[in-house]
Amino acid sequence: MIKTSLPFFLEKSYPIFSVSILLTLTSRAFQLVLILLISHIAGRAAEGDAELIDSIIAIVPLLVGIPLLDAAADHCIYRLQHAIQLHLQPAALDYDLRHPGSRLTEQAQSWVGQEGVSLVFYVLQQRLSGIVSLIVLCSWNIPLGFLVGLSVWYSGTVTARYTATMQKELEGTTDEPALRSHFYWQTLTSPTFAEELRLYGLGQTLATRLETTSAEKQDGAKSRSQRFWKLNLRASIPFIAAVLIYFGWNLFAADIDYAAFLSAVIIAFPGLAGLGSLGSIQVRAHEFDELIATVSARPALPSSPSLLPGSASTHTDTTAGDSVVDMRDVVFSYGDRPVLDHLNFRVEPGEKVAIVGENGAGKSTLIKLLIGELQPDSGSVFLAERNPNALTNSDCGVGLVAQDFMKPPFVTSDAIELGRDNLHPQQSAIITGLGIDTFGEQRDENTQYSRGQWQKLAIARALVTQPAPWGRLLILDEPASALDIGAEKALYSSVITHADPTDSLIIITHRLLSITNVDRIIVLKDAQISEQGTHQQLMDLGGHYAHMYAVQHASYTTDHDGTDVGGPQ
Repeated sequence: MIKTSLPFFLEKSYPIFSVSILLTLTSRAFQLVLILLISHIAGRAAEGDAELIDSIIAIVPLLVGIPLLDAAADHCIYRLQHAIQLHLQPAALDYDLRHPGSRLTEQAQSWVGQEGVSLVFYVLQQRLSGIVSLIVLCSWNIPLGFLVGLSVWYSGTVTARYTATMQKELEGTTDEPALRSHFYWQTLTSPTFAEELRLYGLGQTLATRLETTSAEKQDGAKSRSQRFWKLNLRASIPFIAAVLIYFGWNLFAADIDYAAFLSAVIIAFPGLAGLGSLGSIQVRAHEFDELIATVSARPALPSSPSLLPGSASTHTDTTAGDSVVDMRDVVFSYGDRPVLDHLNFRVEPGEKVAIVGENGAGKSTLIKLLIGELQPDSGSVFLAERNPNALTNSDCGVGLVAQDFMKPPFVTSDAIELGRDNLHPQQSAIITGLGIDTFGEQRDENTQYSRGQWQKLAIARALVTQPAPWGRLLILDEPASALDIGAEKALYSSVITHADPTDSLIIITHRLLSITNVDRIIVLKDAQISEQGTHQQLMDLGGHYAHMYAVQHASYTTDHDGTDVGGPQ
């Protein structure tokens, strides 16, 4: 349970951790000595020892010292907790940034994450108290003492599994009714759905369903808890038998000091609980240990893409040449559904490429592979001759305008820079060219940016990205899906106008009327590249692209102002 946490504490805060451990061990050692002395005093009292008062006085320092040691240990543990948080919070955030979809930061900020050090030390202290009690029992009979300790451990192991299951169920993380309850609660309390709830009278319906599903969840937990006493009884039978054997054997021994034996064993027996299940605290300490294990597991990232999982390739050549993008024999699936099947394509420096296809064709997945958010099942992905995961923010050279771009609650400059120190040398000219320098005049603290303003900020974030030594790649991942064709053309043209001539560009879209003048169009269909070429070449081919274009051309009313992406060819 604490095999990961304690080494992590030792690594991150050696002095405080060492003192905490030393105080805890000393306290438990004094506890053992105290129990043995009390046993000795009880035996002498039964014999009518006249010097008994001296023996009693001798244990006073232990009676005072043990609480003081525990208090000092608690103080150090809380200091250690603060020191660990200084490492844990940034590490969890870093993990989430490297693993999109992870919620490790949220876990680190939860009660378990905040109090995890105390939980781990509580478990450790209870285990040590259990060991002290076991030593006391073994001092009277070693084999039977170990038998009692083993029975406590067995009982605790069985009940701990039940406790963990119940904890998960009551949290609503395992059963379907609990998941529905969570959804209904979020829907009822989120301002996002307030209009629909009010207009359609959905609130009462969801409230009723919330009550029903919550009751189902509680009924399941109640039914399970009613079976607990049977499980607990079965788990306790070995312990009860071991205790009877232990007491029976020792009490019938002819040469035993009954007063000393009973006093020692009676004092020690409650501490045996530390060898068994510690209930929900044990579960929470285990969760914290898993959290520490996750943030601690940071394997070294080799610079060679061919050495990384999912980057094996059938090609013997391991260099990517001068291409900005080189995807070789890439295979990727979501479960049993293939998304990309042995995909091969390259993007050259300065080339403007559009990747098109119907919804679900794998366009956005391809981009996630390219920027390192996903890893291929097989094949190789090269970005400027390197694996995308080996690139750092300082030499990445990739600007992205996503479909659901960020809308951070920052001032204009911060919303563009996002904390980056090194930006494009022409940063000011880019911002002025996009008209963003006037945003401050049009907006006060109570006014929100319009959709168009947010879009310009997203474009600016990509365009001010500092070029890498190899150049720069700009990616537009369907950022104009909510716009009409005219506005979409204007957006793409704006990016082209303000980009460097040497920038490579990848446009991801399922709408074809705005990308007719790019250098190359790649068509994804059935997890593969079905066609590629210029717009005119694909129209002359009369294949899938030509069919999609004809359908869209007939469906949309477009501006005829001659605005196209990519400029003249």
